[in-house]
Amino acid sequence: MSLLVLLPLCSLAQKKTSELKSPEPNGIQLARRLASSVERFADSTLQTERRYSDSLTSVVAFAAREAINRIDFLTDSLITSARDSLDASRKDTLRFITKSLQQQLLAFGDTTKQIVSGPISHFSDELIKGKGTYSLCDSCESDPDFNDRFEQFREFVDSLHDGFHDTTAALMDDHKDLFQDRYDTVHDSLADLRDNLIENRLDEIDYQRYVATRLTVSTEYSSHTTYRGRDNGVHQQMITPSLAYHHSAGFGIELSTFWLDQTPKPWDGVAASVAYEFTVGSLIGGDLSYSHFWFSDSSRLARSVIKNDFSASLSLNWPVLSLSVDGDLATGSASEFTTAVTASHEFECPLTLYDKISLEPTLTAIIGEQNSTLTALRTKGAKVKKAAGAAAQSNSTFGILDYEVSFPVTIILGPLTLSPSVVYIVPMNVVDLSTAKAFVDFEFGVSLAFH
Repeated sequence: MSLLVLLPLCSLAQKKTSELKSPEPNGIQLARRLASSVERFADSTLQTERRYSDSLTSVVAFAAREAINRIDFLTDSLITSARDSLDASRKDTLRFITKSLQQQLLAFGDTTKQIVSGPISHFSDELIKGKGTYSLCDSCESDPDFNDRFEQFREFVDSLHDGFHDTTAALMDDHKDLFQDRYDTVHDSLADLRDNLIENRLDEIDYQRYVATRLTVSTEYSSHTTYRGRDNGVHQQMITPSLAYHHSAGFGIELSTFWLDQTPKPWDGVAASVAYEFTVGSLIGGDLSYSHFWFSDSSRLARSVIKNDFSASLSLNWPVLSLSVDGDLATGSASEFTTAVTASHEFECPLTLYDKISLEPTLTAIIGEQNSTLTALRTKGAKVKKAAGAAAQSNSTFGILDYEVSFPVTIILGPLTLSPSVVYIVPMNVVDLSTAKAFVDFEFGVSLAFH
């Protein structure tokens, strides 16, 4: 009985053993090994290239961060270099524009990362297709056949690898250049913005200094006072305090008085003026004015015989040279017309945004009428007055009155202006008691403006 049971069991065991030891056909094993090798190689390659692609996007991100930091440093340096030239609002404007440009640069960096990381998707798709194609080999029958098929897959992957790296390298080079161009554009834009803000600030300061409504208190000193190159034969010093109001529309009024050291009454007279200034474009300027004078009876000024003065001037301000013509009609007992032609050039030395020193060498030729009636009055001698008055019509002359070479220096310290000047005066065609020889006049002015 026991033998009958053991025999079937032995038979079954032998059958299973024979099934386990029975090998699969050689082609099927090689096909499976090929598919497995292709799968492993493809996965390994894809992981390597993904890491490479990620490294490229990291490089782009790092470049973007570095550019942002460089722009921050640039902005700080621009503000530091212009700390005396930009007020708080303009500094805030520069920082605000910086943040906006940085956001644009970051957005471009994000776009660049997407573009650079794009080829990895194409590489993955092509690798999957190639894996499906090269995992099969219907014509393979032996190890060499399957090995050749795997080598074909490796060559395919190498080809994909070369194409992928060539594409990403080209993209990196192109976008590196584009990114540098964007950075350079931002750099130049911020530098230009800083310069424009400074220029606008300078324009604002010039507007406040020369155009805006203001009240100015000033005093001028002259070591040898003259009128049209005439000193009436008296070498005297003069101090002229004045108070002037200027409106931004161009209208102004001024009240001044005169102190002289060679006059019986030192406070010799008072003048009141109204004026209108205008500009046409950036080169042409002009003004119209009227002045009325009150002088003491004992005044020894050459101008003291004048009661009213009507004046008009026109200037042409080129960068190289400034030219001006001033027409002046003075009236009293009689009238005299005067024309002054002036040529000058300004040399400017900025100290700070609000302070500067300028030198403006100037050459002036004064041409005018010498009315015999007014000439006689200037002598302050009754007999001479009568004699001159009788020949008034025949003795009036018109011609060159004097030449003047001046070297005015203007020192502007905020609202305070200092104006020293040296004037060399060469009188011509002197017909009264005035000095006929050339002489030097030293002048000095100080003014304070209130806005």
